[in-house]
Amino acid sequence: MKVILYMVISVNGIISKKDGIEDFISLRGWEEAVKLAKKYGNLIWGRRTYENAFKVLRQSDLDQIKAVDKIVISENKNLKLIPGFHRIESPEKAIDYLEKKGFKTSLLDGGATLNSFFAKSKMIDEIIFLVEPVVVGDGIPVFASEDFEIKLELLQSEKLDGRILKLQYSVIK
Repeated sequence: MKVILYMVISVNGIISKKDGIEDFISLRGWEEAVKLAKKYGNLIWGRRTYENAFKVLRQSDLDQIKAVDKIVISENKNLKLIPGFHRIESPEKAIDYLEKKGFKTSLLDGGATLNSFFAKSKMIDEIIFLVEPVVVGDGIPVFASEDFEIKLELLQSEKLDGRILKLQYSVIK
């Protein structure tokens, strides 16, 4: 299965502030996530990303991805999820679940720990970054500190709304 990592980042690679708040991210970041989730029919989040999403997203935002198969990866069997989200205990099981449902591509949308697991396991095939024109001094990076390296080839770059840079990379395997 092809795995696409999609993240909205600051110019210096931060995905959220230390408290999980993403108030520096524009509405365009969510709109692009919705577009991709609808295109691929699925969305994978880590537990902290799921919990932090509800600090900023409204029900109307979530309604935009109602038809999308939404996965939260967490080993916590007691994790309470709102209807429409499925808890799966590992990245490998999430990919198996999606493959069994007939998906050919999965959309991974963080956070840092989950991104690093996928990266270290060489499970990422493409990366799409939406770069917001802001520098965040202290926050959570795209990847948690792990020992891995990913070589990339730029597939496309595009300027959105005159201020946001969309970068799409292929992972060189």
